[in-house]
Amino acid sequence: MAVSSIEESPRGLDFVFDINRLNVAVSRAQALAIIVANEGLEQCKVNSLEQMAKVGLFCRLKGFCCK
Repeated sequence: MAVSSIEESPRGLDFVFDINRLNVAVSRAQALAIIVANEGLEQCKVNSLEQMAKVGLFCRLKGFCCK
């Protein structure tokens, strides 16, 4: 999965930050999962509490990976 910004993503925020999609992307790695992310992704505008939760999960995942 690759996207440079939410605004440029044809499917939008809900697709990019889908919990199931993130889970599959990380859990299928057998030895190492590398996440490369544009810092602007975590500063996107949300329209609902559900979207806020999705972005929050991504931020926690990114924070966990950077430790």
